[in-house]
Amino acid sequence: MAGSRSRDPLPGCTVEEAVAGFGADVSEKLSRGGAPEDQLRGPLELLLKRVALKLGLDAVAYGEVLLKDIRARPDYAVDLGSTRVGYLEVKAPKRGVPCTKEWRPNKREREQWERLRALPNLIYTDGTSWAHYSFGECKNLVRLDGDLTNPRKPLRLSGAGFSDLVLDFLCWEPKRLTSLPELIRRVAGLCRLLRDEVVAILRGSPDHRAYEGLSLLAEDWRALLFPGLDDLGFADAYAQTIVFAMLLARLDGIVFQGTPLLEIGRQLSKKHLLIGRAFQVLLDSAAVEELRTIDTLHRIIGVVDFTRPKGIRPSIYVDLYEKFLAAYDPSRRKESGSYYTPEPVAHAMVDFVDQILRSRLERPWGFADDDVVVVDPAMGTGTFLVEVVQRVADTIGQAQGDGARNERLRELLSTRLVGFEVQVAPYAITELRIHQALSRFSTEVPSVETRFLTDALENPAAQQGRMGGAATWPLERSRQEANRFKREVPVMVVIGNPPHVENTKGQAPWIEQPRHSGTDGNRTRPSLDEFRTPGMGRYTSDLHGMPWLFWRWAIWKAFEAHDDHNQGVVAFIVPASLISSRAFAGVRRYLRSICDEGWVIELSPEGNRSKAGTRIFGAAVSRQLCIAVFSRSNDPAPTRLAIVRYLELHGSRQGKLARLAALGPDDPEWRTCRNGWEAPFLPEATPEWSQYPALSDIMPWRSRGITPGRSWIYAPDPDTLKTRWLQLITASGTSRVQLFKEGRDRKIDTAPCPLPGFPPASGSLSGETGPCPEPIPVAYRPFDRQWIIPDSRLMEMPRPPLWAVRSDHQIYVNEQDSHSIKSGPGLLFTNHIPDLDHFNGRGGGIRPLYRNAHDTSDTSTNIAPGLLSILSQILKSTVTASDLLSYMAAVTAHRGYTERFRSDLKLPGVRVPLTTEPELWAEAVELGRHLLWLHTFGEHQHDGAAGRPRGHRVLAQHFGIHNPAPISTLPSRSAGEITHDATSLTLHIGAGSIRPVTLDVWEYDVGGMRVIRHWLNYRTTEYHGRSSPLDHVRPQRWTAAMTDELLALTAVLTGCVALEDQQKDLLQRICTHRTVSASKLTTAGVLPPPITATAAPRLIRDPLTQPLLQHFEQQAPAD
Repeated sequence: MAGSRSRDPLPGCTVEEAVAGFGADVSEKLSRGGAPEDQLRGPLELLLKRVALKLGLDAVAYGEVLLKDIRARPDYAVDLGSTRVGYLEVKAPKRGVPCTKEWRPNKREREQWERLRALPNLIYTDGTSWAHYSFGECKNLVRLDGDLTNPRKPLRLSGAGFSDLVLDFLCWEPKRLTSLPELIRRVAGLCRLLRDEVVAILRGSPDHRAYEGLSLLAEDWRALLFPGLDDLGFADAYAQTIVFAMLLARLDGIVFQGTPLLEIGRQLSKKHLLIGRAFQVLLDSAAVEELRTIDTLHRIIGVVDFTRPKGIRPSIYVDLYEKFLAAYDPSRRKESGSYYTPEPVAHAMVDFVDQILRSRLERPWGFADDDVVVVDPAMGTGTFLVEVVQRVADTIGQAQGDGARNERLRELLSTRLVGFEVQVAPYAITELRIHQALSRFSTEVPSVETRFLTDALENPAAQQGRMGGAATWPLERSRQEANRFKREVPVMVVIGNPPHVENTKGQAPWIEQPRHSGTDGNRTRPSLDEFRTPGMGRYTSDLHGMPWLFWRWAIWKAFEAHDDHNQGVVAFIVPASLISSRAFAGVRRYLRSICDEGWVIELSPEGNRSKAGTRIFGAAVSRQLCIAVFSRSNDPAPTRLAIVRYLELHGSRQGKLARLAALGPDDPEWRTCRNGWEAPFLPEATPEWSQYPALSDIMPWRSRGITPGRSWIYAPDPDTLKTRWLQLITASGTSRVQLFKEGRDRKIDTAPCPLPGFPPASGSLSGETGPCPEPIPVAYRPFDRQWIIPDSRLMEMPRPPLWAVRSDHQIYVNEQDSHSIKSGPGLLFTNHIPDLDHFNGRGGGIRPLYRNAHDTSDTSTNIAPGLLSILSQILKSTVTASDLLSYMAAVTAHRGYTERFRSDLKLPGVRVPLTTEPELWAEAVELGRHLLWLHTFGEHQHDGAAGRPRGHRVLAQHFGIHNPAPISTLPSRSAGEITHDATSLTLHIGAGSIRPVTLDVWEYDVGGMRVIRHWLNYRTTEYHGRSSPLDHVRPQRWTAAMTDELLALTAVLTGCVALEDQQKDLLQRICTHRTVSASKLTTAGVLPPPITATAAPRLIRDPLTQPLLQHFEQQAPAD
């Protein structure tokens, strides 16, 4: 740059002359070839220098080092003297600038802009268009006249706006913010940029000037705090520590102007020792000079005035971290499972445990008693800790007066109230909240900290390295003290909301490892062995989730770790799957064996996709959750079952919070759970429900649906699948492997047995060059018929027996037997092989009607042997398998069924009331035929004389469904192109429409999954799977076949809705009359069905696939 300035032929030129010279230089360079964007760089540096000098400023633009992993580092950083003022991003001519109609970004440019918009001061230009942005907001836009690509149209000014834009950019000063939420939103983007800078350097070339310094810092950080942290984890911790240490410093009134960063850290350490020293350690490196985002953060945060901040209320810090995460990295929050606990929920849980301490554990002051040590092992933003502080303050104030509070609270904070946290930002917010809480009682925070930046699940006996420096000693001591606490200090209460992350195997080996017989007892360490039960099979992996690892740690710490300490309480918010899932039968057994009492509060009985207004954690958290509280007040009695009670919260969010606030351990509405070591934490089933035979009794053979392992083998149309196949087989080497997406059971060179009924392949996919196997329809989601490539090489678990019994006569019954259902039909019926998640996206069990594709006689059906004969005797007429299937459809396939048996269906599994009344039986069979005709889109039980024409295309005409305005393009969900008008009964898809669509049809759901909405979502411009780049090969247009299918789908649901009242009335009459009980069928020898009936049929020789030399393994009933 120095050379460029010395050769400047236009020193002291006007702004008009500088712009003209810039245009001439660029046009000349473009005429010589090369990358268009690069041709702007030299002339642009000169233009900026000239204009700045004309304005009386000395600006220097530094070309930034390219960090490809970030894809967002701006091309230039601009300094005035030693001060970084902003950034400049350069694009090729005619690329346009963001937020204008001319801007047509490609994917990379759009992703880059999402990161660049975090910058407070940025010029973005393609040479002709110049835009000045602050945090993504366009402050000024100037377009120069002329065309850089055409020398005949020289560049020139069109007014004074260009000078103003450059002046505003160079003279930028941070805005003095007084709103903490607004500040958080702004620094979150810069925090993200800083994280990406750090991780890109660590993953990049060792030749980078900051590589060695950051690598050493990362090693020190792992040694000091988190041994298993990867580069991304360190970069995340680095960025959050810098940002939140600065925020803490400003909130403490530390002056930034003229104060070096290390001195800011030293002053911060006086009040917040751990985070202050961490800040110093991370900044004490030459690498900081390369991380220019830190300078920008210093300027932005340094001018914040918190002396009279707006929006700072007592509860502001509760949602502070949520706002930060939403702007910083929403996906990171999902990965970490961090969801903030609403204050009313934490308050109610602390109050509930306080009552248990007083009434069960003989602690008359509850949390305020001297020996009640409390730990939140994943404290997040400190909500539970703050509530305990408030509870103790209230108790002491009432018992001894306000004057006695100070010393009691200091003692609580220094010895008895402990928190662990692995993320720096929430840890810092906890510090803010603790200080704020104590300030309300005029109490100083004690110098001894019992909040630790550490992993609660880490082995406390692991050897810790010593760094040996004075600066790092507080960090080393903190980790040592945290480990001492985990090893030696008895705990009476473990309370909190641990991360809701699944599939975390390997993150807590100290707990996950099996026990060593004789030398590894419960006192030594917690182990998942106590949560395992014989025969768990595939469910074993579910235990390797954060909630269950924290449960095991909490039980150990409260009840097992110390010989002289047997009393305690554990209170956690956890997934509601604890209540009844087979995967957690061992957890329930262990809790019943080691505790005296338990209380389970189901927070979301409405289901997994409940209405937003009912979600107690807010609209963004849709998963099912429960509060589980377990206590022990006596010596352990492993042979005595704990008494467990259950209660549901219904209604709106506010209604639930009000009920929770009033709930105590002796509330009269508690219902005692059923007995049995591994029994669900649910009340006993109603007597009538218990006597109905289960679907598993009626249709003994069960299989799971197709488990593809890769979503790209499904598509809404066959042409898309053929295009994907062609891309796969024309790729070579590693590209083919990446496109295929290898799994545990399917590699690119795997050559499994072909699917029954389909010709064998010529070998593995690694050498495949042939045409795509002809796609066939498949039951993908409820009432959503998509297409699949029928090739076993593509499927992780194709379930060969399901394919072997596939025929024109077959009907597959789908039951959600993995999760409870609260709405929609109890069963689905389809004539196509179902996907694993066909029922409602959450697994389920498939039961084919026939066990033989070529034999539809009653002797080859999947019906319990002897059942048809018994029913024929009772009803005094011949009952066929087809009759029984129709009867089950009429009784179960409607929302009246799930409404009537809602409480019983909490334990997954459908039961069928079998009437003994011939008239009711006949009515149900006829009604059920109509249901099967609908569920199979007119392919089964068609009978023109009975008003059931054949085929899916006639359904729309039959029910009067029309397409008045053509659907011409795939709709965009994000653009709001899918809407329903309840007044005109019209479904709008882009410019097209379908009508009539009643509100009941539009909202029709299966197990919480709204059918039409999801059907359309799979056919939008945005939707694609995530298994492979092939998922991005999507239908390019809306086809006539899609219109046919949507019309048929709407007609099917219209028919189903029209029958619901009739089905509900029929069910009522069946249940009020005598039914065939399970006990009667047991006495008759029908139940339980023989083992041979529960096993999959053996595969036989198939002329298409050649003789199979071995039979596939028989599937267990639970699989």
